[in-house]
Amino acid sequence: MQCLVMFTVLVGIASLGADYGRVQLAKIELQRCATAAARAAASRVPGDPSGARDLAVQYGQLNAVDGVPLTIDRNDDVQLGIWNDASRTFSVVTGTNESTANAVRVTARRVGSNGVPMLFAGLIGKSRSDVSASSVARVTTPPAAVAFVGLDRIEVGNNLFAAGYNSSAGPPGGSNVNDGFRGGSNGAMQFGNNGEVRGDVIRGPGGSLSHGNHWFVTGSQGQQSTPYTYAPTEAAGAPSSGELEGGNNSTVTLSAGTYLYTEIAFGNNVTLETTGPVTIYVSESVQLGNGATLAPYNNNPANLRIRVLGSASLEAGNNLSGAAQIYGPGSSMQIGSNAVFGGQVVGREVQIGNNAFLYQDTGSSGGGGGGSGSVTTVK
Repeated sequence: MQCLVMFTVLVGIASLGADYGRVQLAKIELQRCATAAARAAASRVPGDPSGARDLAVQYGQLNAVDGVPLTIDRNDDVQLGIWNDASRTFSVVTGTNESTANAVRVTARRVGSNGVPMLFAGLIGKSRSDVSASSVARVTTPPAAVAFVGLDRIEVGNNLFAAGYNSSAGPPGGSNVNDGFRGGSNGAMQFGNNGEVRGDVIRGPGGSLSHGNHWFVTGSQGQQSTPYTYAPTEAAGAPSSGELEGGNNSTVTLSAGTYLYTEIAFGNNVTLETTGPVTIYVSESVQLGNGATLAPYNNNPANLRIRVLGSASLEAGNNLSGAAQIYGPGSSMQIGSNAVFGGQVVGREVQIGNNAFLYQDTGSSGGGGGGSGSVTTVK
């Protein structure tokens, strides 16, 4: 009997030594896994809850705990929320509010039948130990770029609706609308009646702002101390392909690459689509007839970049739709009525007709923030 007691004591001591060390090492590995997964997931907020969860699960599988790849449950182990720097607290958000999250908490677990095995303790009925660790990472998003700019003048007609959206979550509308719109000019900004801007309208130091009746802005209508400055459109770095033409009711498809055209000349109801990231340089003019559709790959405006060289002009008829990043700080740009357009427009003068729906992409590069901030482990 005395030998049995001594044996039990020795097993307990061995467990404290070998098994305790194994459990502590697993805790360290779990903490590292949770931190890596949280930081990866935070790179997808705000705006892409599903993508955040996917990355957390992926980074769990890329890391091992006690020699076994970590399994992270995308629903139970990944929480999206708001991190408050002042109180250093994490508040979970759910449902559609997940798209507003600025932080992610990941809990890494080895519990139950997946607990950390214990060799010596198993001899006295304790075969596994439950171990877990959690980490919170937040994204600090830089101020959004001003994506709709007329350096010398911007004029928009009646019945404007302007807002932000996240292209990675699909086309604008419904729950995919936010207060991320930013427009500005160094000169006169003129807006008609019945305007709603979900975001900011900011004047340069010499700019002015005028608008008609029923004008509503959720953000600032202020004035910044420095003028808007944009570099001239860079050289194309590609041989000229002449003119890009599209007849009425046709579709023009471009594969991924960089193109230089003297002009773009489309008839009515022409769709320009890309099968990958495309940059188009235009040296003389862009003429888009009525009903033009700009359809970038994956609906991401960054996959259709129209770069207007020098003082070349851009004109689109009524009923423009789709998305693109249009850049030409020396260009005069005119867009007709009934436009439903997402992305970016930067020109010397920008004129947009009545009944426009303008959406600034807050989810892709060059569109004004979203997903491009710095990630910090906060807990």
